[in-house]
Amino acid sequence: MADDDRAALLGRIAELEAALAQAERRWAEAEAQQRRLDESRARLQAILDRTPTVLYLKDIEGRYQLVNRRFEQLFHAEQAALLGRTDFDLFPREAADAFRRNDLEALYAGAPIEREEIVPQDDGPHTYISIKFPLFDRGGAPVAVCGISTDITDRKHAAEALERQAAALRRSNAELEQFAWVASHDLQEPLRMVASFSQLLERRYGPQLPDEAREYIAFAVDGAKRMQTLIHDLLTLSRVSTRRAPFSPVDLGAALVEALSNLRVAVEESHAEVTGSGLPTVVADPGQMVQLLQNLVGNALKFHGGARPRVEVSAERRTGGWEVAVRDHGIGIAPEDGERIFRVFQRLHGRAEAPGTGIGLAICRRIVDRLGGRIWVDSQLGEGATFRFTVPDRAAE
Repeated sequence: MADDDRAALLGRIAELEAALAQAERRWAEAEAQQRRLDESRARLQAILDRTPTVLYLKDIEGRYQLVNRRFEQLFHAEQAALLGRTDFDLFPREAADAFRRNDLEALYAGAPIEREEIVPQDDGPHTYISIKFPLFDRGGAPVAVCGISTDITDRKHAAEALERQAAALRRSNAELEQFAWVASHDLQEPLRMVASFSQLLERRYGPQLPDEAREYIAFAVDGAKRMQTLIHDLLTLSRVSTRRAPFSPVDLGAALVEALSNLRVAVEESHAEVTGSGLPTVVADPGQMVQLLQNLVGNALKFHGGARPRVEVSAERRTGGWEVAVRDHGIGIAPEDGERIFRVFQRLHGRAEAPGTGIGLAICRRIVDRLGGRIWVDSQLGEGATFRFTVPDRAAE
């Protein structure tokens, strides 16, 4: 063989070896890329399988391309057996029609949709919230729809149970309002008769009755009047919830003036000095705000001790609302009793020391609870008391 031919052949062999080496490198790169792709798919599948929600991918014809472990568990089929099948192969016709309609709606909309779907399962139908969204190719054409479905059956049952309880509560409130109506009329009328006829008996036959009989009559009159007061206070407590007005702007300064008008006799008899400063306009129930201030100021007038009562009503702006304070200089309250006094029928003093039913501050708490605020007292025995309550800005909502 001539030298030129030998050189050409060697050159050709070198080219072939170089091409083979390059092919081997490309093959190795392709294998590495395929391994990375397989690993990526395995990681993605692992993530999907650990997700408690149902995940799936369908092509535009509705054939399953991917499902997660939760889907396999619920419908007793492995992914390999599900791929290429449609909802019509897995579910009753009515359910499959609904799923397909929602898939097509997401595809046509070209955007995510959220729908409630009823899915047949071994223990009966379950309710799912399904979010479905389309996937697109590089040209912008939809090629698949992806779904994420969350079982809300227990939540639906809880919501239905809550609605039943709410309906029962509404019925109970209606019955309570009816009872309050009876209490305010039918129950108070016999008490008025007891008090009136007992007093009439004493006036007409008093001189002929022994002292013991007159004492018994006084007990009967006092008991009837206290029962009337108790019924009135219980009626007021119930009406905080059953007869309430919509929230509207309330000038607390004007509410305090109205409260003091209602307390005029107590203010005059005790020669009390009641002042208000910096009182804002808040959004609340107008009548209940008057009741709240009236109860707190009236409470201060009852427990003033021996000194002339001085009551100061003020307000300060706080984050998210107002804090209103009603301060007195009376006998005060022990710190350990600061929470107990807001409970119904809780009294720190006997009737001989202070009149009342022990309901006034419970009414205050219920009014403030309805506002979404809170009420408390800062006090020490012998150092007066400051009752504070908050009125949140969100009450306007």
